[in-house]
Amino acid sequence: GRGSGASSSKGAALNNAAARAEVASMAHPKVINAAYFSPVTGRKVLTTCQDNRLRVWDSLLSCGGPASREIVHSHDFNRYLTPFKAEWDPKDPTENRFIIGRYISEDINGRALHPIDILDASSGALLRELIDTNLTTITPVNKMHPRRDVIISGSSRSLYMWAPSQQEDEEGGLGVAGPSTPAAEQRGAEAA
Repeated sequence: GRGSGASSSKGAALNNAAARAEVASMAHPKVINAAYFSPVTGRKVLTTCQDNRLRVWDSLLSCGGPASREIVHSHDFNRYLTPFKAEWDPKDPTENRFIIGRYISEDINGRALHPIDILDASSGALLRELIDTNLTTITPVNKMHPRRDVIISGSSRSLYMWAPSQQEDEEGGLGVAGPSTPAAEQRGAEAA
C-alpha cells in the first residue's frame, strides 16, 4: 500500500542481493576516486585512481581483464579534500573525449599553473589544455555542459566558466577561460 515502503518488482530486483551477481572485477593498485560509464552507449568505463593513472576499458566485455589503456596523469589525490575525477564529455558521440584537472604544470614567469586537460580515451593524447594565468589553484571539479560548448570548473571557493574564444568558436574548440560572475565577485570580495 501507499507509504508502506513497497516497491515495484523492478525495484525489488535491484534491492534483492540474490538477484545480483558480480560480472567483472577491475583491479586497481590504489583507491579509486571515480568510475563512470560512457554517456552515450555506456559501453566504455573510465576510472580515476590514486596511482596517478586514468584507465579506460573499451568494452564491458573486457572489464574482467586489464584496462584497454592506462594514461599517466598528474592529479596527486592525497594532498586535497576534493579528489580529481576524470569525466566523460556528454556531447561526444564517439565516447572518446574526457576532462580532468591537473596538479603539476610548468611554471610561467615563476608562477605554477594548474591546467585542465581534455584527453582522448582511445589514444591518451592531450586534445586541449585549458589555462588561465589568473587561476592559481587546482581545479579538481570540472563539468562539461551536456549540450553547449561550455565547461565549469571548481577551484577552492570559486567557480570558473570556460567558453570558446571567437577564433576557437569558428574553429570548433574551447580554450578561453574566464571566471563566472560568482567567481569574479568572490575574487573581488577576497581582495577587499
